Amino acid sequence: MELLILILSSVFVCVCVNYVIRVLTKNDNNELPPAPPLPPGSAGWPMIGETLDYLNTARDGVPEKFIEDRKKKYCTFPEVCKVFKTSLLLEPMAVMCTAAGNKFLFSNENKLVKSWWPNNIDQIFASSEKSSFHEIRPVLTKHLKPDSLQKFIGIMDAITKEHLDTYWENQKDQYTSTMSLRFFFNIEDPQVVAELEGFITLISAGFISLPINFPGTKLNRAIEASQKMRKYVENMLVEGRKMRTSSPAGDARGGDYDLWSSMLMQTSSVDGQPMKDSDIANKLCGLIIAGYDNVIATLDSIIMYLSELPHVYDAVLKEQMEIANSKAAGELLNWGDVQKMKYTRCVVSEVLRLKPPVLGTFREAITDFIYEGYLIPKGMKKLN
Repeated sequence: MELLILILSSVFVCVCVNYVIRVLTKNDNNELPPAPPLPPGSAGWPMIGETLDYLNTARDGVPEKFIEDRKKKYCTFPEVCKVFKTSLLLEPMAVMCTAAGNKFLFSNENKLVKSWWPNNIDQIFASSEKSSFHEIRPVLTKHLKPDSLQKFIGIMDAITKEHLDTYWENQKDQYTSTMSLRFFFNIEDPQVVAELEGFITLISAGFISLPINFPGTKLNRAIEASQKMRKYVENMLVEGRKMRTSSPAGDARGGDYDLWSSMLMQTSSVDGQPMKDSDIANKLCGLIIAGYDNVIATLDSIIMYLSELPHVYDAVLKEQMEIANSKAAGELLNWGDVQKMKYTRCVVSEVLRLKPPVLGTFREAITDFIYEGYLIPKGMKKLN
């Protein structure tokens, strides 16, 4: 009898304890809000995700179609869709769809997100140290100030006229490479320009290709072209140092017009030591290639909009002809003439707003954060 009472008492105590634990656990769960969901979307195919769709729309010149299609697919009200998830370039990615989203990312740079580059670019511009473009910003800013650009207006005008007279119809790409190589390196030899332009074309194609590095692929050809171009620039740096040693007063090749000669003397790495030639070459090549595609895309967009809007074309032509008629025969443009191109400048700015030459920039979350009710986990990449 006593044994039965003991067993019943033990069972009763266990039931009571279990009940209390379940009640407490339930209360704790009620006190914690549910974890926010990830943005709506799909990872697409295994491994490659939706990279092929993204690259195809980019090549067709309509990258916005990739975003619009997914806004309609994943959002109940596409017109107010602010973010969705996908998988691009072997990475899970959140795509910000609005100007407010871009502003959010930019205002939280190095707080919630940091810059991130796809693996393609890391392979193409392999660097011996993790240096940043912030290190060359003082030198770059010096050469992009109005005072420095004023000296280059005449040279740009001369190059443009020569190019228009020679082979403009199908050679807009060579025009931009000629201009950038003259500005950054003071290179004028057409054969050298043509050789480097071949490297630039291969490298640009590698940016928007599948991240597969096998012989014959676009990425592999881009890596090889980058190595050759970097080697050429490194040889220029060695030559420039020799010239500075033999002629301390300045660089005999370019004076203040070229950027690389300034970087020889002024650029230091994070620890205050001079940057390695390979890193300087990487950054100079990056600047040239960045300007190459962007200028081509902008020129094409300007021509397209001028052809579609005759009244805008007439206004631009009128302004340009007034400036041209005020110049003497053979006289090159100057800074004052550029200042008079107010309507033309507005047209270019509007074209850049309507059709930006850059497909987007990438960021990486450095901590978990919530955006528009959705969880953006640490390590997730952003396209904006």
